[in-house]
Amino acid sequence: MRFRSVPARAHVRPRRPLRARRSEKRGAAVSDLSTDEHLEGARSFLEVARLLADHDRPGDAVSRSYYGVLHATRAVLLTRDLHPQTHKGVHRLLGKVARDTLDTSFAANLWEWREAYDYELNVDIPYSVQEVIRQSETFVHRAEDLC
Repeated sequence: MRFRSVPARAHVRPRRPLRARRSEKRGAAVSDLSTDEHLEGARSFLEVARLLADHDRPGDAVSRSYYGVLHATRAVLLTRDLHPQTHKGVHRLLGKVARDTLDTSFAANLWEWREAYDYELNVDIPYSVQEVIRQSETFVHRAEDLC
């Protein structure tokens, strides 16, 4: 049996279709939200955190508290015309912009606790989940006052 030679370009893989950007998949990008939408999101995340804590889901409650604080922080930054693209950028700018008015050390700790709960099974934090939620609510209220 003889094999025919096949032109080289016959073996080229077809091009993949262009992927949709994340914002097209999930709706508006975080950077497209207004200050009020960020604050509304922050309150919503804290409400969910309370429900999760009541149903003995501490890791998920801490995670939702973190996102509440994150959105409140984004709202404050937005009032100063700052638009960070990453969580790390949000934390960095928070330390520069609102160090005297918001509890930046709590926000940094909450970031670490959220990551720990997301990636580890047994996590010890120095506060009860209810205390974390209470401090997150205080943070969000102060952020609302700044906006």
